[in-house]
Amino acid sequence: LIGLYSYHWPVTQFIIPGQNSYSFTVGTMTPSASPIAGVALVVVWEELILEPTRTVTVIDGMQQVGESGQETETQSFTSSTNGATEVWVFTVNDDNNATNETVTYNNNNIGGPLDRNLGFDASLLKMVNVQSVTGTNSLAISTIGDHMGWMIGATSITWPPVGVEGSTWGAVKNLYVDP
Repeated sequence: LIGLYSYHWPVTQFIIPGQNSYSFTVGTMTPSASPIAGVALVVVWEELILEPTRTVTVIDGMQQVGESGQETETQSFTSSTNGATEVWVFTVNDDNNATNETVTYNNNNIGGPLDRNLGFDASLLKMVNVQSVTGTNSLAISTIGDHMGWMIGATSITWPPVGVEGSTWGAVKNLYVDP
């Protein structure tokens, strides 16, 4: 098994509205230390005028996938609403030696493989045109033999638009008049 570590720091106070690029520094490497496979910054914001109403859920931390060979690991997103969904997965220590990893959402294949698309041993996948159901939705990563750390799973569910119907003031008043 490989040693995998996850750290979490709130950075809300450093987020600047309108800025979509940030830099970071992760300590000084010592000659005996291994390079860091990946670092992620998750930003969730609210823009009442320009963005549709969404429910965003982020599950972060470290979960190993494939440490014993072929394996599937699953995260559950509870209290979801029905709607169009974007799904993100961030992994570290993945490699391109054992491809064919898959990402599924509610048992539907939505992405993969996880083969270092960010460079040295890290992948970030964004899957769109996914559908959530009301209640619990499941996000899973399956591997045939690759061993990786699953750092982040996130969903953004767009609420369906609210229907609006025209009416007159008289029709609205009649709803509240005793017959």
